[in-house]
Amino acid sequence: MLDEDVIVGGKYLIGRKIGEGSFGSILLGTDIETAKFHAIKIEKPSLSQHPQLLYEAKILKAIH
Repeated sequence: MLDEDVIVGGKYLIGRKIGEGSFGSILLGTDIETAKFHAIKIEKPSLSQHPQLLYEAKILKAIH
């Protein structure tokens, strides 16, 4: 799991955990350029055999 105050993707400052589910955690992220808040989903490492985030990203891209 990521620690707080880490910058990921060169763009988002990771904050506190705001939720958790069976596939991973939701963290508060802040865009370091705009200061807007975003939810960042982190998948559990134990799911590396059957990742869900790539599948979810494809679905979200298709419906937006």
